[in-house]
Amino acid sequence: MKLRTDQKLKLYGLYKQASLGDCNIPKPSAFKIEARAKFEAWDANRGMKKEDAMKEYIRLLTEADPKWESNPV
Repeated sequence: MKLRTDQKLKLYGLYKQASLGDCNIPKPSAFKIEARAKFEAWDANRGMKKEDAMKEYIRLLTEADPKWESNPV
């Protein structure tokens, strides 16, 4: 499965929200582009319940690859 960068960041943010809850790290410098993008993807889910983040993660993954569950790793 080939995901676009925006899809990867959205999934990353949802994963972090589902596993750790609200973003609890300081916002990285604008010069740290990758760290800043990851921070913003996670922080965009602030206040979302862990269960809702899990459901949204699965929904987006299924939208990107409807057969993901049957594909071997």
